[in-house]
Amino acid sequence: MRELVVTPSFSSGANSQLYLASFSLRPNDLRKYIYGGLNYPICFESTCFDEKFRAELSNHAEVLVDRLIEKKSKSFNELHKTNFSVRYWRILLGPWVHQFVHQTILFDRILQFAIGRTGSETVLVQTISRAQWPQFQTTLDAITASKHDFFIQVLFSFIVKSRYRDKFVHRDVSFDSSSDDSSKIARESFITFFRVILSKFILFISSKIRGDLLLASEVPENKTIDFKLWWASNFRWVPDFITDRSYMGFKATIPRFLSEEITQTYDDFDLIDVAFDHFVPSVFVEHYDSFRSFAIGSVPMPAMRGVIGSTSWYYRERFKFIAAEVCESGGRSIGVQHGGNYGLQKNHPILRREVLDRDVYITWGWTVVSALNGLRAEIMALPSLKLCGTRPRTKAHNSGNKILFAGSEMPRFPRWIGKDDFEIFRKRLISQNQFFETLRIEFRMSCVFRGNPRQFGWGQIDELNERFPELTIDDHQYDFQAALDSTDVFCTNNLSTTYAEALYRNIPTVLFWRDSEITIEDDAADAFQLLRDAGVLLNDGREAGTFLNSSMDSIAAWWWSDSIQDARRTFCARYLQASNTAVSDWLKTVQS
Repeated sequence: MRELVVTPSFSSGANSQLYLASFSLRPNDLRKYIYGGLNYPICFESTCFDEKFRAELSNHAEVLVDRLIEKKSKSFNELHKTNFSVRYWRILLGPWVHQFVHQTILFDRILQFAIGRTGSETVLVQTISRAQWPQFQTTLDAITASKHDFFIQVLFSFIVKSRYRDKFVHRDVSFDSSSDDSSKIARESFITFFRVILSKFILFISSKIRGDLLLASEVPENKTIDFKLWWASNFRWVPDFITDRSYMGFKATIPRFLSEEITQTYDDFDLIDVAFDHFVPSVFVEHYDSFRSFAIGSVPMPAMRGVIGSTSWYYRERFKFIAAEVCESGGRSIGVQHGGNYGLQKNHPILRREVLDRDVYITWGWTVVSALNGLRAEIMALPSLKLCGTRPRTKAHNSGNKILFAGSEMPRFPRWIGKDDFEIFRKRLISQNQFFETLRIEFRMSCVFRGNPRQFGWGQIDELNERFPELTIDDHQYDFQAALDSTDVFCTNNLSTTYAEALYRNIPTVLFWRDSEITIEDDAADAFQLLRDAGVLLNDGREAGTFLNSSMDSIAAWWWSDSIQDARRTFCARYLQASNTAVSDWLKTVQS
């Protein structure tokens, strides 16, 4: 195992340095897994809180760490008895911290904070996105020392959200609010404070732990838990949305203590103990010698000319190891477009990272995005494998005015803090309801709502069942292509892969969102304007519902008109290429 080398971007004192680095998946050697010197320091003095408050925070955090280290010493000792050998430590912080950090400092999907101390090992602290977490829990060949119950997340969340909750400005999103200077100042103060806490916390942890140890945090979200109890255990108070089924927004109120099991705790440590007793996270061990030997021995690396992957670059640990070895042997790293909004949506959260780390990046049709200019990867258009095997309709279809509506999901507040994503999503849900309100009841009776199979607690399904009982809620027994096969009209107000599949399949499609809600790349603006001019893309749910009320009986004539078909063909030619020979096209290109 080669040593990892990092370059400091910030130093604090003579004996400690703080690094911010990004996890690279296209290394010429393993040292390039860590990118240093990115000028994103996260540890700096806060001017918004007095010295007494900062000292109190530091003392409280240090005492908590000491207590938890002592409490969990048996788990540490057991882990040290194993024969795993690592060259550095990595502390993994779970989705709550990931969403917070990812949004506040506007960095990549995977963030790493590395701390080096004089005369000691390197410590990497990495956050894990919500989507990644189940993979970290289930990649059994990379996790062998699981269920060691050291719950960093409880400690961290408790420090930030419980003891010092009165120091924060909770945003009321139950109504539209303007973004004035005062709110921006409050947000910056909050971000600054968060960064100070994070850096202090990492320094305390790294100064206390010794040994070949890598830690994970956060209750896995793919497992059933009592969410109200979990929240209370972490934060000691519960906001309105935990008990209010409405998704109209979060409004902080006076903290409410919950069950006797929680409220009878006498101090902070007892509260932490309650959380430990209920939820046991995992210790994630990677980069140890036995696994590397297995990964390297599984595939003859010199014989491989390249590695191709989409989400595997993020989720699959075995793939990461093999990819590193292939690249070290001179192979090419090839990335593949994953979603229908890639290359179209401005400020896409992961697209730039994916292209930056590849030798070749394969898209579904587009080759130019201004925001990606100057990146070293070759961008290549090939037919979409996702659309391979599907065929566009060549004639009108009538199954009784059946409408398929594709919903969307995102984590609830406060997982997304510091950007406008939550407010945009809230408006999307409102517009969605306005669509169903406007749609005549006979059309609602033939409408199927297909939401995300993973519901994040917004109560969309309950809300729809209560307000529009005539709607049919899709139970996901059939895949999306089968759902498209049986529909007459497809609708959505989300720029996702579903709209792309419907357009390519030549299903009558009605989209609705405002330009301010989904910002389109400059290079794609004219293509979307064609859809808007043709009447495929509308402004909001009421407009879309009104259109269908007046057009359902003649929807086929509308869709098969020259203006609609010309706009659709132009859009698909640029962004949704498909081919009956897609697999052979890929093989020829990749092997060349």
